[in-house]
Amino acid sequence: MDLCVKPLRRHTELCLLWWLQDQTRYSKFESAAGNISLDTAGKSVQECWKTIQTAITKTAKQVLGVAKGGRKIDKETTRWDATVQGSLREKKALFKTWQVTKSPEDRASYKTAKRAAKKAVARARRDHLQPLYAKLDTPEGHKLIYKLARSRAKAAQDITRCCSVNGPNGELLYDDRAVKER
Repeated sequence: MDLCVKPLRRHTELCLLWWLQDQTRYSKFESAAGNISLDTAGKSVQECWKTIQTAITKTAKQVLGVAKGGRKIDKETTRWDATVQGSLREKKALFKTWQVTKSPEDRASYKTAKRAAKKAVARARRDHLQPLYAKLDTPEGHKLIYKLARSRAKAAQDITRCCSVNGPNGELLYDDRAVKER
């Protein structure tokens, strides 16, 4: 019997882009929020607050926009120096021009910039990991290999899984070591 369990997909709520308040958007939002007419006569404080909150969030969605969220990928950007950031900035600008013009020349220039950016990121990663590789070549580094393997295996484990197996006496085994020994 084959049992295939799909991992649960997380559904993130829409997030208002409050941090994108540059001067023009802020003035638009301020004028739109100032034009909100609220009828609070005869309502409780909670009802008034709820109507004000919905009105402000509605205008913020219209003026500022909404982010859908998504999967965050750790790109390890902390080791990117100025050359890597410059090449990525150039690649992004060339991509935007290619999207506007749709010309083959712009696409070719974007492709070359993309290759250069990949090489720059790979160089930065190599330079960052070079001391670790040098340390692994030493006799003390052989012990470090097993420590790294253990930490990577532990980090790769799915924390939402429920690993349980029936033992030889019919009891459920939950411990990973006991499951492996069975």
